[in-house]
Parts: sequence; C-alpha cells; structure tokens
Amino acid sequence: VGSLVLTGCDRNMLSVLLSGLPKPYAYDLRRLYFDWNARRWRLLPDPHAHPEAAFTDWLETLVHQRDTSSLAGIGELARDALARVHVAAPRQEAPSPWSATTDQEAAQG
Repeated sequence: VGSLVLTGCDRNMLSVLLSGLPKPYAYDLRRLYFDWNARRWRLLPDPHAHPEAAFTDWLETLVHQRDTSSLAGIGELARDALARVHVAAPRQEAPSPWSATTDQEAAQG
C-alpha cells in the first residue's frame, strides 16, 4: 500500500484499487499485479508450485472460460506427445531388488 501512496495515488484511487484485495495486505509483491483490463488483482503462478497442479489449475480456468479452442489445442499436443513416446524405443527396466533371480541365473538365461 505504501508504494501506491508514494506513486501519488490519492485516497479515492486507493479505495478503488484496494477494494477487491482482502485484508490484511500481506501479499508477495513479486507475484501480485493489478490487471487493469479486468480491474482486479491477480497473482502470478508460484514458480515453486508443482507443475501438474499449475497445469490442472490452468485447465480449470480454460473450462470455466469455455475456451474450447485452447483445450482442443492442448489435446492435440498431448496426443502428439503420447504418440512420440510410444514410437520411441522402450527403455530397459532396471532389475528389481525383489527379484528372486540371482546374477548367475541371469547370465545363464
């Protein structure tokens, strides 16, 4: 809030800007920004968050927005990635430590 005052925001502007931001105003300023088009505060994604969780959140946002074009594009990218994985040579699995086969049996077999 202090930086808004220092930049010259008067009481009315502060009231407008802070109206959609719940108190206490203890936010990570490196991730918080005001979306002027939407007239609301938004948080940038946490760079340390689990990528799958962030992707799931993004998908939910696209569903909520009914953005079928983006969802279809993501589906195409996922199908292409799966096809490339299936075409790639299968990897050798490491022997299981629980396997009953001994090194000598493995050499004979």
